[in-house]
Amino acid sequence: MSSLAINIQDLSYRYKQANSPQFHIPQWQVPQGQSVFLHGDSGTGKSTLLNLLSGVLTPQSGSIEIMGQALTTMKASQRDKFRANHIGVVFQTFNLIPYLTVLENIKLAHYFADNKGDISAKASELVEALKLPAGVLTTPVSQLSIGQQQRVAIVRALINSPDVLLVDEPTSALDASARDAFLTLLVEMTKSSNTCLIFVSHDSALQDYFDVKTDIKSLISKEVNA
Repeated sequence: MSSLAINIQDLSYRYKQANSPQFHIPQWQVPQGQSVFLHGDSGTGKSTLLNLLSGVLTPQSGSIEIMGQALTTMKASQRDKFRANHIGVVFQTFNLIPYLTVLENIKLAHYFADNKGDISAKASELVEALKLPAGVLTTPVSQLSIGQQQRVAIVRALINSPDVLLVDEPTSALDASARDAFLTLLVEMTKSSNTCLIFVSHDSALQDYFDVKTDIKSLISKEVNA
């Protein structure tokens, strides 16, 4: 298995909008288990890069390898299955279904995974590790605070033991104390499982939690809209 969690080579993506600039990354490599703070202002391409890394978007040319497997040569159904098994994603808006319970939301991430066993025990372990209250698994998401919903999104992203975790601006709704506690837990959990963490934010004050700081402008060949 590759020691690189992420390997991008000569990647190009062009937006569908008329006259939009091309997104191009000549090369980017991230070792397995490394935590990366990906910094950049709004509109510099951070979210586009996450969507490419997760296989939601497909580039026009170049290659993206996750753990030595080429996303760019997979069919859509293959990417869905690969994402379920190897990539966890935490969106800025969490993408939880409010009328479902916490456990039901977590199980949605398990749908495409190879391991179809019961995940309740692992969900309980992750919930406890993230300091969510007892009984939360049977609680509808709509009854949780924003901070609790954020942690549920992390549990869902980690439930299949991903090799790569992609996290998009997750602390914008938290106060400083809750933010610091969350980041400490997130980094500790990914380190303990040797998961590569790509954490996207415009807030450079958060960079000290991570192994490496990377400015999106240093990766792409020209500034883009995202």
